[in-house]
Amino acid sequence: MEQGFSGARTKEIAERAGVTEAFLYRHFESKEDMYAVAILDPVREGIGALATDVELIYERYQDPLEFLEALNRRCISFYMEYAPLQTVALYSELANGREFFAESLRPALDRIGEMISDRVGWAARGLDSTIVRRAILGSHWAIGLDYIYRDSEVNVESVAHRLTQLFTAGIIEKKRLPAEKRTGPAG
Repeated sequence: MEQGFSGARTKEIAERAGVTEAFLYRHFESKEDMYAVAILDPVREGIGALATDVELIYERYQDPLEFLEALNRRCISFYMEYAPLQTVALYSELANGREFFAESLRPALDRIGEMISDRVGWAARGLDSTIVRRAILGSHWAIGLDYIYRDSEVNVESVAHRLTQLFTAGIIEKKRLPAEKRTGPAG
């Protein structure tokens, strides 16, 4: 994870694992196989499990705010564990990352975006579920990386609540107009 695919050397991997290179190659046919088992498979399985959990949240919470808060809790917890792995999987080797994303992650992520858009009501307002997915899950991913790289503890409940407020409260607080401007001049 530290070196990415190109930078990782099997000799160093073996040393860190406390085994020989020969031992590694008894269990893996190639460096690509090691990378798949250590990075790609966990990310693929993690995103699949996240999509399943979001389906359960979608079924359980009919109220958009309750749904979004539960979604935020689950996704923050997920990205606290998977953000670095996903980053390596997608960006260590860009050509391979694009293919991995398209084949292994995008179908599950698109499904998550569709559920979010539907439950929160954004689909009915014409918002593209891909944009919704990128905004919501991208926020979770960035927050996960930020907490991990700062080596900070995260209060998942608090962060989930604040994100729910951010995603639902809007940006500009509407100012109340004086009564005569709202209803027109009296008279």
